[in-house]
Amino acid sequence: RETVIPGADTELYPGDTVQTQADGRARVSMADGSTLVVRPNSTIIVRDNASEDDGKKTNVHVVVDSGQMYVRTEQQTGSTNNVVETPKTSNKLGSQTQASFGVNPEGTEEIRVNSGAIETTTSRNGEKTTFHGGEYVAVNPQGTLSQPQKLLDIPQPAQPRDLEKFFVEGTASANIALKWMRPQQGTAGFYKVEVATSPFFVDGGKVIERDQLSSSEFTASDLRPGVYFWRVRAIASSGQ
Repeated sequence: RETVIPGADTELYPGDTVQTQADGRARVSMADGSTLVVRPNSTIIVRDNASEDDGKKTNVHVVVDSGQMYVRTEQQTGSTNNVVETPKTSNKLGSQTQASFGVNPEGTEEIRVNSGAIETTTSRNGEKTTFHGGEYVAVNPQGTLSQPQKLLDIPQPAQPRDLEKFFVEGTASANIALKWMRPQQGTAGFYKVEVATSPFFVDGGKVIERDQLSSSEFTASDLRPGVYFWRVRAIASSGQ
């Protein structure tokens, strides 16, 4: 086994593992033209990445061992096979599909289908279910799928604007109002806000973390001069 720091020309083969740390992410182009985005603190394994007959027949198979991975497929032919496996499911992706898969430390999993369709087979009993764009599914530690829910949209930041500057005098600190738009689709039960000095929001760089916020705004107080990043997550009452 060999560990390699990847570059733009790094090639992956069956059996290779991609692992990101808290401040890293990876983008991988597969043989069928699909794209994988491996998010921070994630591990995926390449099972197959083959192309035959001048690209008319392809077989892509990756495993999300931990963390989160986003997938986007292109137009597929009838002989194209694109599978994303998790510890509790096997998912066959259709043409022009965008989906993300999450494997959490507590043994639960999440599937989000932004567009297109996937056919999910559970490892527990082989049950097959098709999910379509705009749907979210949770998988409990026993491997049982929840009923599909309407996908909760991302709350879009509204204030402050990107790269906006605020001025303070001397050694004073600033109080900055953070505001965001409520999700256009789905209903948020509450919000979580993080402010950090790192764009990757590593633990050592977080300066503010607030959960269970019912309002769509929050004041970040006592910020010393510097550059800050912030993000907001909407969470539905179901836990999505």
